[in-house]
Amino acid sequence: MLEANSSPAERLETLVSQLGTAAKAPQHVKLLVKSQQRLLLVDSADIAFAAIADGLITVVAREAEGSSNYRTLEELQAALDSDVFCGRTGRSW
Repeated sequence: MLEANSSPAERLETLVSQLGTAAKAPQHVKLLVKSQQRLLLVDSADIAFAAIADGLITVVAREAEGSSNYRTLEELQAALDSDVFCGRTGRSW
C-alpha cells in the first residue's frame, strides 16, 4: 500500500520498484528517470551507463537521458541484472 502523504513521483517510484521486485526476470526492470521535467519509465535493457556527480545520479539510455531518484549507485546497481551490467568502474586520483 502506498502512503497517501507522499508525492506523486515518490508513489510512482515505489510502484515501479515493487513491480521490478516482483518481476521474475531482472532484465525487465523499469527505472524511473526524470528528463526535462518529465518522468519516464526506462527499460533497464536500454541503459548504456549511469554516473554520479554532486550527489545526483544520471542515467543514459538508448533513447533517454535524465536523473534517477536512486540515492546511491549501489541501490541502482542492486536493481539491475548483474549478468548484464558490469558494476562500478572508476578512476583513482
